[in-house]
Formats: sequence, structure tokens, C-alpha cells
Amino acid sequence: MKKAFILPLIISGILFSCSEENPIENEAKPEACFSWTTETNIVGSEILFSNCSKNSTYYSWTFGDGETSTQSEPSHVFKKQGTYEIKLLAGEDKNQDGILDILDDADSLKKTITIDPNHLAAELSILTTSNWSIDNPVYAPVPNAVISFYKEYPTSFELGEPDYTLTSDNEGKLNIYDEDVDAVCFVVENNGESNIVDGYLIGGVFESQEEIDNWAYIENAIIGSYKYLDLNGDGIVNSDDKAPCQSISISLEETYTESVYLGK
Repeated sequence: MKKAFILPLIISGILFSCSEENPIENEAKPEACFSWTTETNIVGSEILFSNCSKNSTYYSWTFGDGETSTQSEPSHVFKKQGTYEIKLLAGEDKNQDGILDILDDADSLKKTITIDPNHLAAELSILTTSNWSIDNPVYAPVPNAVISFYKEYPTSFELGEPDYTLTSDNEGKLNIYDEDVDAVCFVVENNGESNIVDGYLIGGVFESQEEIDNWAYIENAIIGSYKYLDLNGDGIVNSDDKAPCQSISISLEETYTESVYLGK
């Protein structure tokens, strides 16, 4: 009778031993899942992310602009237009180091989001004076002009390397949106022409004697000569009005609009 119980006991012991040494292979694995509800996203708007991940209690988000979050369902504001890659890690902090990463065998999901511009901060119209004449008093737009921006106003006429370099479009326009550019002044150059000639900012050319009489005094001014800007407002254009670059005001509240004239 005793022998009859030996085989079942051995089998039971083997099964118990296997269950102790081997983890459950069908343990549910994490599945990263997320979405956002807005179809059009603009700079400065708050975007809410919905988390539909499974088998996860820890999360790690990266938004593609240097910002991160460990919230389950974070919100985020993008400060510049562009296309960003959103990445979510979802799972458990298996090694208990306080960080959810690939060492925890977390699942990941990536999606791209497009952020559209919100506010037109500045609009420059680049115009050349080279083709202007009394018979044809027209300023022509300058496509592909190079506009160099500086974040700090130079203390000398040695500008150095610009902080941003942009170009005008086929219609001679340059639009700056939101905080894409943070600058206080700029210089425009194209085929030997610039908005600064001999250190003076150009405001176009004189089209009549009346315009000369009503402008700040410029020695030897004639119809067709440059209208230099009287920067200090003393009524005379002289060496005190020279500038290394043209000032610009970029704001999230107002649009800076300026016609920029080029000459040699």
C-alpha cells in the first residue's frame, strides 16, 4: 500500500519545484499607448495627452523640445513652431532605481506632432533702391536677401557672427512667428547692397525737393540720393546717427512691420 503513494508524491514534488524556480512566462507585458485630442496645435497652446497604456504604473515622456514628464497624463506647451517627436515609455520600475528606462524592459511608443505658428511677431519687406529713377520711382522686392540677426546690440561696429541668419522669400518678405527669433537688431545684405551704407541706415531715396525739405538735414541731399535715418532725432543726420545694425522689436503681443531699403 505504501508503494502506491510514492509516484504521485514524486510527480507533485517535481511540479512544485519547477513552479518555484521558473517565473510565470505568461506575465502580462506593458503596452505603451497615448493620444491627444486636438487636430490643430499652435505655439503657446496647452496640449493634453491621454494615456491608454496597459499593464503599466510608471511613465516617462519626452516631447522633442528638451522637456520631459513622469506624469500619467501630462499637458505640454510648445514655444516654437515645428514638428516634434513625442516618446512614451510605459512599464514598471523593475530595478527600483526611481527611473523608468529600457533597463526596466519598458514598452515605448513614438508619434510626431506638428506645431503651427500662432502670432506674426515681425514682417520685413526687403526692397532695393538700385533700379529707382525719377522716371521709374519704384522700389523692387529683393528675394533671397540674407538677414543677419543679433541678440545683443553691438558695442562697436564689429558685429561678429550673427545669432540667426534667415533669407527673404521670392517676394522679398521675411515673416517671423512667435519666439522663433530673439533679436534686437539686424543687417541685410544682397549682391553688394545693404540696409546700412557708410554706417548710416537707409530709409529709401528722396523723391522730391519737398521731401528733402521735410526730412532731417542731410548735407548735399538731392532728388534720388539716400534718405538716411536721423536716429537721435536732433534734426541733423551726422556721425552721431551711425549704427552697426537696424533695431527690431519682436513681441508676442504686437507685429513689428518694416520696409527695409538696400543700397550701395
